[in-house]
Amino acid sequence: MEESKTKKTTKPVSSTAKNTQTQSKDSQKIAELEAMVAKLSQMITEQNERNASQTTPVVVTETVRPLTRKTKVTSLNYGELSLYAPTRGFVRFSKFGETLTLSYEQLCDYVNNCRTAAEEGRFYISDQQMVDELDLTEHYKKIINVDVINAILSGELSEDKYDGILGAVTQAQKESISNIFIDKVYKREFVDLNKIDKLSKVLGIDIIKKVDEIKTVESAQAHK
Repeated sequence: MEESKTKKTTKPVSSTAKNTQTQSKDSQKIAELEAMVAKLSQMITEQNERNASQTTPVVVTETVRPLTRKTKVTSLNYGELSLYAPTRGFVRFSKFGETLTLSYEQLCDYVNNCRTAAEEGRFYISDQQMVDELDLTEHYKKIINVDVINAILSGELSEDKYDGILGAVTQAQKESISNIFIDKVYKREFVDLNKIDKLSKVLGIDIIKKVDEIKTVESAQAHK
């Protein structure tokens, strides 16, 4: 009797099924990557928000100083000094050392119209910020104030400091200072000849000679 054998057959997987499985796996990987990117993006956003909340913002505030603010302005000119501006008219200083109070707005007009007088040191602005705003900072390095000049007049400033202080001042200030001393020597209010000689050399103006010239002119007029 012949034994019968049963042969098992395996049904082949179609190419369509394989493609479907591959696409399913690819889709899953893409979904996982998209989820990871979304999560990382969220983490970065949250970190940026935390950093922003922890950072103290720097606020820069600019102080606007009004045009009406005032300062002391002192005449350093020998004799009368008049400043003119078309919108202001005249402001007059009757003598050396006279001090007036002017607003920044007034100063702008007078300095713009009398720029040379401001740069030469015919008058002195006490407020350093105004000096800077009026673009006079560099010029003021060669200008001394009334206190220094008065210290020379009173003898408080020693002769050995004349060169360092007076040597670099503007020519206009040298002339003004020399005229003050010429007047004082002429009136016999300042008679220290050693100091006069030193001042004459530093200023480049012979003070005693100028006094003699004035006396000569007056004497000639008296004999007419």
